[in-house]
Amino acid sequence: MRVSIGAGGRVAVIGAGAAGLCSAKNLRDFGSSFKVVVFERGSRVGGAWRYSDKTGSFAVMYKSLRTNIPKEVMAFPGFPFADELPSFPGHSDVQTYLESYATEMDLHPMIRFNAHVEKVWKDESGSSWWVKSSDTMNYEGSVEEFDAVLVCNGHHGLPVYASVDGLDTFTGITTHSSVYRTPTPFRDQTVVLLGYGPSGVDIGIDIARGGAKQVLVAHRGYVQDEGSLPNLSFRPTMVRVEGSTIHFADGRTVDADQVVLCTGYAYDFPFLDPEIGVTVRNQVISKLYRHLVFTKDPTLSFVGIPQKIVPFPFFHYQSVYVAKYLSGEVDLASEEERENELNEEWKIHGDKADRFFHVFGPRQWEYMHSLAQQTEQTPMPRALQGVFENTAAIRKANPLSYRARQYEVFGEGETDWSYMLVDPV
Repeated sequence: MRVSIGAGGRVAVIGAGAAGLCSAKNLRDFGSSFKVVVFERGSRVGGAWRYSDKTGSFAVMYKSLRTNIPKEVMAFPGFPFADELPSFPGHSDVQTYLESYATEMDLHPMIRFNAHVEKVWKDESGSSWWVKSSDTMNYEGSVEEFDAVLVCNGHHGLPVYASVDGLDTFTGITTHSSVYRTPTPFRDQTVVLLGYGPSGVDIGIDIARGGAKQVLVAHRGYVQDEGSLPNLSFRPTMVRVEGSTIHFADGRTVDADQVVLCTGYAYDFPFLDPEIGVTVRNQVISKLYRHLVFTKDPTLSFVGIPQKIVPFPFFHYQSVYVAKYLSGEVDLASEEERENELNEEWKIHGDKADRFFHVFGPRQWEYMHSLAQQTEQTPMPRALQGVFENTAAIRKANPLSYRARQYEVFGEGETDWSYMLVDPV
């Protein structure tokens, strides 16, 4: 099936984070002279990588954050991070990298800053998309017509708050990791963190190192008590709160001063007209072929939905695919075939489909390889997969010191897995 919006088609990209920037570049480079407009509600590129001391300012980074994926794996194809940076750079280094990418790729002419997208809908004829936006500086609004829309607003916009019996009665302070910036407010206090994802572990370590009296990280996958710091330990998940007392699943309790919910974020597209038919339930976005293309209408796509991936290369392969099928250069499965493939994938996941449907992990490699083959792009070198998997294993075994590792990659192509630990720990 050929889907082409024609030469000179107008394409709206929502968001100028890593996914939006990459999509804009590839729509320009691989599309049919598309006219691309990127709507960015902030005043600069970077998306979630923009740091601010202020909470509620679209920022979710904390001050000490460093990547948990090596820069050697994380970079866009053909655009490496600076050589002098460590393998695990800080958030400001990634922000600088994305700003450099936007400049070097000449993306700024396509970006409208301070442009808040209020509504996206399809007209009655079904032939055009309409985007209503407003300038956040002068509040002037506009409505524009487009042939296709790429949603690239990330998935850090809507914090998820865990449901724990009695948590609303906790006499201490409850916050979400999205507002965490520094460990200073937790000094000399007993702190319980709920959640064992990257933010839960890293923030727990940060608070412990920052002088907290006691830090307990509670999670469903609990396997041990002690952490690598004298004031850091682990517990089974929280089951009940009574006043200041936190009850854990194994019957133990602790009196806490603060609780930090490291419970992630929900996908959120408040600007999409409900009539379009995109819904989110249990962390699953409905009707997404290849976790990317809206099954009912392939002129709507969502770049960067999957989790536990190497984000920037992943965005690259996804957006090249979208650009090429919108230009008619790459065939797209029919709607029936898209629905069937989606249903088959759902069956494979079985009981774990809810919540984990968009969580990729090991299956990301075949996914990217398939898109690369279909779009005639160079596949991701296997050596980068080796670095990623090595990092994952060491991060789990030693979350305090794995970032001291420095990698150097030699392997190219699909058979050479060569890389070296320059400074192994």
